[in-house]
Amino acid sequence: MANDADQRTKLKLCTDCGGYYLLAFFRLSRYPYRPPGVRPGLQHYRDRCIGCDALRQVEETVDQRLRRKALGTRRRHGAKLKQLGVIKKESDLEDLYDWSLEQMVFDIVHVRDKGCPYCHQPVDIIEQGLGAITLDIFNAELPPHYSTNVVWCCAGCNSEKQRTSPEVWGERQSMWRRWRIS
Repeated sequence: MANDADQRTKLKLCTDCGGYYLLAFFRLSRYPYRPPGVRPGLQHYRDRCIGCDALRQVEETVDQRLRRKALGTRRRHGAKLKQLGVIKKESDLEDLYDWSLEQMVFDIVHVRDKGCPYCHQPVDIIEQGLGAITLDIFNAELPPHYSTNVVWCCAGCNSEKQRTSPEVWGERQSMWRRWRIS
């Protein structure tokens, strides 16, 4: 078994630029994917070095980033709802519940430009990135229809809503409206 010092001095090939770099120049994979032949519990590093990652992010257009965010969100919610037995297959979100990619991107842009629909505060994606905008399912007991039970909002409101009872959340929403008027 290799120790940490051996791991740090090991070189890895970047699939984008073809350079060999120390493992420290590669990010750890976020996903529980394990390539064939790799023992469970070992860390898996991405195939693209952090230099190429940075270039890719700079070159990627805003529209591409928004589409990737919408696709990832739909995929994650689909997997979770499938696991909970709400849907049979992940494509049901788009087919049955109208989670269209175009509408999702449009709604993300709306929150980015107009602010959070709950607190009506601006969402700073320059400082916080697109992670500052999240998807909230109003009522987990109802089917996840995109037009009636789903809203994009700021991460702060989404987190606060999850920790707050529906009664208190409703009272806060009415006070936000009152606060904006005064």
